[in-house]
Amino acid sequence: GILIAKGTPTQPITFTATTGATPGSWAFINFTDSSADATFNTQGNYVSGSILQYAKVLYGGGGGAKGAIQISSASPFIDHSEITNNQGGIYATNPSNLHVSNNTISDTTRFGGNYDTNGSGLTLTGGSATITSNTFSNNKAYQRAGGITILNANAATHISGNTITGNKGDGNSPGVGGVLVTGNSATVTIRNNTISNNSGSSGYAGAGGGVKVINNSADVIIEDNILSNNSVSPDWVAAGIDIGQGGFGPTGHATILNNTITGNANTGIQVVGDNGTNTITGNIISNNVSRGIYIAKGNTFSIQNNTIEANGEYGLFVSSGSNLTISGNTIQNNTNGGLRLEGGSGALQSNTIMGNNGTSAIFINNTNWTINNNNIHSNNANYNLYYDGVSGTTLDATNNWWGTTVESEIKAKIFDFNDNITKGVATYSPFLTSPDTSAPPSPPTGLSATSSATSLTLTWTANPEGDIAGYKLYYDTKTGPPYQGTGAAQGNSPINVGNVASFTLSGLTTGTTYYLALTALDTSANESWYSQAKQVTPLTVPSSLSRTTPDNNSKPTFTWNSVSGAASYEVKVDVANYTNAGNVITYTILAALPDGSHVF
Repeated sequence: GILIAKGTPTQPITFTATTGATPGSWAFINFTDSSADATFNTQGNYVSGSILQYAKVLYGGGGGAKGAIQISSASPFIDHSEITNNQGGIYATNPSNLHVSNNTISDTTRFGGNYDTNGSGLTLTGGSATITSNTFSNNKAYQRAGGITILNANAATHISGNTITGNKGDGNSPGVGGVLVTGNSATVTIRNNTISNNSGSSGYAGAGGGVKVINNSADVIIEDNILSNNSVSPDWVAAGIDIGQGGFGPTGHATILNNTITGNANTGIQVVGDNGTNTITGNIISNNVSRGIYIAKGNTFSIQNNTIEANGEYGLFVSSGSNLTISGNTIQNNTNGGLRLEGGSGALQSNTIMGNNGTSAIFINNTNWTINNNNIHSNNANYNLYYDGVSGTTLDATNNWWGTTVESEIKAKIFDFNDNITKGVATYSPFLTSPDTSAPPSPPTGLSATSSATSLTLTWTANPEGDIAGYKLYYDTKTGPPYQGTGAAQGNSPINVGNVASFTLSGLTTGTTYYLALTALDTSANESWYSQAKQVTPLTVPSSLSRTTPDNNSKPTFTWNSVSGAASYEVKVDVANYTNAGNVITYTILAALPDGSHVF
C-alpha cells in the first residue's frame, strides 16, 4: 500500500489520539515491506511513494510500540513534520534508504528503567538513512541515544545539518545524549550538525554526551560539527566525542575532522581504539572541563593540525596506544599542562606548545617517544619538559626551539636526571636557535589598543617565526570566537592587515564595545590561533563644550565634561591640532588667534 499524507505549513495533517493527551495514548503509524517506498529524482526531490509531509504525530507509541512511527523494510519520506510528545519517535528496521528531513522531533519519552531499551528521537536498526536538517530536542531514551541511534547500519548513512540539543540517554550500557553509532558495517557520516547540551550516563562506560561510536567495522566520519556544553556520567567518559567504551571491552575508530568541540563538561575527545585508524585533524578543542583529548588504547593514530586550547586539565593525555603521530598542533593555555604522555609510543613533532600551566608543559615517562622540531616556549608551567623515565634511560628531545638560545635557560626548564638522579636523561642538544617553521605560527602577543570616537589603533609584537607573511584582525561586538563583526570601513571581520605591527580600524560606532583578536599567517597559509583578545570602546565625544573669551578675544578658554576611559584630550581650532591638552577638562589656547571667525 501507499500512504500519502501531505499537508501544508498552515494546514498540517494531524495524527493523534482520539482520547487522552499523554505519550502512548495510541499506538503507531506502521510502514512495512509491502508499502511503496519513496522515490526521488536526480536532484533529490520527492517524486512518488509513501510520504508524511507537513504532518503532526502526537502522543503515539503506546501498546508495546517501539515508536510513534514504525518502519520495517520500508523507506517512506518524512519531511517538514512535527513528531512530538510520543513514547518513542521514529523506529526503523532495515530501510533501504530512509529520508528524514526538516522535521522537529522532540519531547520523546521513555518508560521503565536503565535495563529497558526504549525511547530515542530516531532509531535506525540495519539498512541506511539520510537524516538532514532536523531538530532533535528534549528526547529521552534508555540503552540508546536520546537524539539519534544508529545500530548495525549496512549501507552508507548520512546525518547532516541537524540541530541536536537537550537530549538525554541513560542505561546500563549504553546511555548517550546526542548520537550513538554502533556496529556499522558501512560508512556513517556525521557532518555539519550542532550537537549541544545533551547528557548521557551509564554504569559500564557506555555513556556519551555528544557523539559515541563503538564496535564499528566501517569508518565513522565526524566532520564540521559544533559539539558544545554536553555532559556525561561517569566523568571518565568523554562528553564531546567518545570512541570505544572504557576498559569494558568494546572499542571503535573514527575520522574526526574540522569540528569545534568546546565547553563540554568533561573530556572533549576520548578514544579507546581498535585495530582501525583513528584520525583527529583540524579540530578546535577548547575550554572543555577536563582533558582536550584522551587516548586510552589503539594501534594507529594521527593527531594533526588541531588547536587544543584552554582545557581544564591537560590538552592531550595518552595512557596507551602505539604509532601515534602528533604533529602540526597548537597546544596552549591548558590548565594542568599541554601534554601528558604516560604510556604509548610515537612522535611528537612540529607542534607549537605555549602558555600551558601546571607542573610541566610536557610530561613523559618513557623512551618510546621522540620530541623533535617543536616550538616549546612561553609556558607558565614550572618546566617546559618533565622527563619521569627511570635512571639509565635517555629521551630524544633534540632540535626543538625553547624560546631562547641561552643553554642554561633551556636546561633550567627541563626536569630530568640533573634534578633527580632516579630519573633518566632528556637530551635537548642540539637545539634550534629560532622557531621551527614546520610548526604552526604562534598567536601574536602584545596586542594593545587606543581609541578615538570612531576608530581604534592597534599595535602588537611581531611574531618570532621567520616565515610570517602577515596578520588577520578579527573584531566583533560579542566576546569570543569566531569574531564575525561587520561595518568597519576596512571591511567585515576578518581583515588581512599585511605584515605590519600596527593598524587602525575605523568606521566604528562611538560608545559600542568591540572585542578584537589577531592571528598570524605564514607563507604556507597556516594560521595561528587567536591572540589574547582586547576589549575596547571607542570614546564618546565630550559634551557640554563651552568657551570663555577674554577681552582681547584672542586666547579663549574651553571647558567640557570628562569622558570615561579617555587618557587625554585635543582641542582643535580650524584645521590645526594644538598641543595635547592632557587629561584635563579645561584648556586655554596659548597662542593668540588672528582676527576673524574660527571653528573650535
